[in-house]
Amino acid sequence: PVYNTAQLFMDTSRIDAQPLAMGEALSHGVPVVTYDYMYGPSEMVKSGVNGELVPLNNAKKMEKAAVDILTNPKLLQKLSTGAYDSLDAISNLNTWKQWNALA
Repeated sequence: PVYNTAQLFMDTSRIDAQPLAMGEALSHGVPVVTYDYMYGPSEMVKSGVNGELVPLNNAKKMEKAAVDILTNPKLLQKLSTGAYDSLDAISNLNTWKQWNALA
């Protein structure tokens, strides 16, 4: 229920082996602003499409990205639509294929 009323998901982590909450947010049409750390964000978030990837530890750029999105309804809607449209990369089927390719 929280994702259904959220406008933005921010991830200020510096590492996460598989940021599942990020995928959950995107699946609810919630744009993501995240640091570009290893193992996850760049696989799911495309800047200007479904959120913003921010260089690691650049707090000023993280803040600016969030403010820009939240104060621009057209941009927020574009990124929300992009979140729904970019789910194929993290679908159950594609994730299963990736796991099988490693086996």
